[in-house]
Formats: sequence, C-alpha cells, structure tokens
Amino acid sequence: MAGAFSLVRKDPFDRVLAAQAIVEGFGLVTDDRAMEALGAERVWV
Repeated sequence: MAGAFSLVRKDPFDRVLAAQAIVEGFGLVTDDRAMEALGAERVWV
C-alpha cells in the first residue's frame, strides 16, 4: 500500500507509517498535516 501513494511525502518511512495506520484503522499522533494528504487520520490537531 505504501508504494501506491503519490509522492506527497518523499520520506518512505512517513508513507509506511501512514499506510500502517490506514490498514490497522489507527490515527497518527502528529502535527504534520501532510499525513492527512496521504489519507491517514491525524489525531493531534
């Protein structure tokens, strides 16, 4: 799944984190708004 993301984030680790959160149904505790662009739920607003 992480390989299917557009290059909104060039850091592959960020794409893996977002993919794992989406697959597991978790939100990410981050203030990085780019994670939302990948489709992950951002918990820390």
